[in-house]
Amino acid sequence: GSYAIGIDVSIAELRLAGGHVAQARAQQLPLADASIDACTCHLAFMLFDELDRVVAELARVIAPGGEVLAVLGGGPIADDREPDAFHEFVTLLPPAPPLGDSRARSEAGWRALFDETQWSVSPFERWELELGGTFEDAWEFLAASYELDADHAGSIRERLHARVGDRTRCRVVMFLARALRKRA
Repeated sequence: GSYAIGIDVSIAELRLAGGHVAQARAQQLPLADASIDACTCHLAFMLFDELDRVVAELARVIAPGGEVLAVLGGGPIADDREPDAFHEFVTLLPPAPPLGDSRARSEAGWRALFDETQWSVSPFERWELELGGTFEDAWEFLAASYELDADHAGSIRERLHARVGDRTRCRVVMFLARALRKRA
């Protein structure tokens, strides 16, 4: 029979998941060649280091006809007419170097990463999500998504609340990226 296996570098995340889990990095998967029918990745693919190595590992473990599906975070919806909590939030963040590899964030980048001789890349599906409501709802999403350090979290929270009030919109765009492993 078939089953799902969860892989993460974080022991805490694996404990939450339960079931069949393994601690590992995406750059070195503890799986046999061509042993996986599908791989899903939720909001992590665009953060990986050594992305060429990750894609090589996926090519090794995904069976022909199998696929990779990744939910990618795109950030605030680009709509200057109606700024919301997410727009305001990113203006308050301290400067930080970009994480991961920029190729993971675009359809053109995926096409460059996933070799056309081995993979068929589908057009990205785009979703706009409304996560607002109360300020606390928006803050819970934003603070968890960006793992703010204690030195900045309180100040950012206060300034954001002053800008958006007790009820606010918090809109985010997400993408579903897919790559199908071609059959030989």
